[in-house]
Amino acid sequence: MFRYKPDFRVASSIALALLLGLAGPFFNARAAADEPANLVQWRPGLTSSAQPDAGYLKRAKTLGYEVVINLAPPEYPEAVKDEGAILGAQGITYVNNHVNFSNPTP
Repeated sequence: MFRYKPDFRVASSIALALLLGLAGPFFNARAAADEPANLVQWRPGLTSSAQPDAGYLKRAKTLGYEVVINLAPPEYPEAVKDEGAILGAQGITYVNNHVNFSNPTP
């Protein structure tokens, strides 16, 4: 009777290859110059990132955004002046629901 003895190295290599293959669509290898830091598309229609700059926000409609929820307070040092107006001019719904990250509440 033949008994298969699994090789951990082969199995882990296959698992890693599958993981990288499945994760590939979530990471853009060729990021735009103005792409915000930590940009992650969790699923189609749901993306998160650090604060985008004004140039990126001006292209938001072209990039497919319909709603932007900003969790940073307006006094955030990297906030874009008139962020809501930039997005509103494109017909994008803008919500500023700032979170006190030192004391978040549900």
